[in-house]
Amino acid sequence: MVERTQFLGDIDEKINSKDFLRTAESQLLTMGVAEAKFAKKVTLFFKAGSRVDPWYEELNQEVKDGDWDKFSSEFLKEFPSTQIAKPTELEHRKELLACRITVEELGTRDKDTQEWTHHCFAPKLFNLAKAVIR
Repeated sequence: MVERTQFLGDIDEKINSKDFLRTAESQLLTMGVAEAKFAKKVTLFFKAGSRVDPWYEELNQEVKDGDWDKFSSEFLKEFPSTQIAKPTELEHRKELLACRITVEELGTRDKDTQEWTHHCFAPKLFNLAKAVIR
């Protein structure tokens, strides 16, 4: 049996609201729920007594009976997802300039993957360089 993700709607919520909606949609599809009923059945993933419960109860019936996109839009207005700050070009440049492999590291293997260090280092360096060029 698949464990369901529970959403609380708290300020310090452990799950990002967009991730919650994606997970809930995926699980509803897996459960065989018709897409037209997603907005009603999403309550299966709300923690009882949490902040999201009364919000849903007060939600316009049209949204509850509506499609998933409409519900998702209203949900994200009330519970906005956290935004991840993108590094600036200057931060990418600093990281690129700080990226080094020492002579001692050459010819050794990464302790986690057992891959040669230069094989691990090259893609990292390449991705940093691509980020600076963009």
